[in-house]
Amino acid sequence: MLAFAFFAATLLGGCERKIEGARFESIVAVNEDPALIGGAKPGYGRYVQIEISTPQEWNRAIEDSNGVYPEVGFCPLKPDNKLLAIGPYGIDGRSLSVSSDWGVVSESDGRKHFRVFLVPGHPMPQTKYASSFNQKPYDLKTNKQDICVLIRVPGYFDDAMTTNTVRIPANVVAKVAQSEPIPAHALGATRR
Repeated sequence: MLAFAFFAATLLGGCERKIEGARFESIVAVNEDPALIGGAKPGYGRYVQIEISTPQEWNRAIEDSNGVYPEVGFCPLKPDNKLLAIGPYGIDGRSLSVSSDWGVVSESDGRKHFRVFLVPGHPMPQTKYASSFNQKPYDLKTNKQDICVLIRVPGYFDDAMTTNTVRIPANVVAKVAQSEPIPAHALGATRR
């Protein structure tokens, strides 16, 4: 009986409620800067910053969740084609990995805007990795595949949620990855 209960919980844990309406807002190349990612300094030096927005329904739905995570990879999203990403961060640089922080994200159009930072290539020069780090090599500058992004709240039964998948064209990603990073103070004016 215990084995059946575990099996049933495992199956139900895989069910996620999907909330539609997430959309791609902008993409730019940026240097690592505390203004963008709060006090964090992961040490990659340079990123491809993607701005996504979600509808108010998503923000109400995640109020009681324990964590909010970006899932980013080459389309279609699969475990073996993920990209190194950090976030989500508010447009003010605050970490939004805890749902209680989402309520204070700046609103401009009735939506919540946040940023996910992609490491433009792996491995990156002068970056040390743990020996167990088995990320597949990639380079967004020469990328030929679209990038897919979604935001996930893990959980059991009906607690798990995800946004719809947002798709960013490969040629747009490659062009941005090849461009010079823009200063953090100019980010408010950038849109695709």
